[in-house]
Amino acid sequence: MSYYRAKLGSEKIIERSALKYTILRVTQFHNLRSGLFRAQRLSPVWFTPDVPVQPIDVHEVAGRLAGLASESPAGPAPDMGGPEVRSSVDLAEIFLEEASPRNHEPVPLRLPGKPFRALEAGYLTTPGNPAGGKTSREFLREKNSEHSPL
Repeated sequence: MSYYRAKLGSEKIIERSALKYTILRVTQFHNLRSGLFRAQRLSPVWFTPDVPVQPIDVHEVAGRLAGLASESPAGPAPDMGGPEVRSSVDLAEIFLEEASPRNHEPVPLRLPGKPFRALEAGYLTTPGNPAGGKTSREFLREKNSEHSPL
């Protein structure tokens, strides 16, 4: 996937430079998942790749980045992921329960090729390094209680 190749290429440039650095890799944000579902809100079906994901709250990442920025450069920092690994189909169900009228149906999407097999294998997760913080359900409930758009 070109997005991830570009990110990896940027990391390699930084690593080969003479600069001291810290790189923190994190899993996808709750906001991204919500946005993907929200973009399909007018459709009766919600297509979602049937892959494991581990969404994390942006505030958790901001706190970790602030801590890393106040320390000496560490090179690659331990990866950081949300508190739970769920299938994206499960997250669609949670979104429907918490944030949307139940007039949609999640449809698992399988795609051909090596990139999708990598996603199926869990490349969007880091189960060995979960952060505390909000689960997807807690994130959605908080957003609903604030009456703010997802």
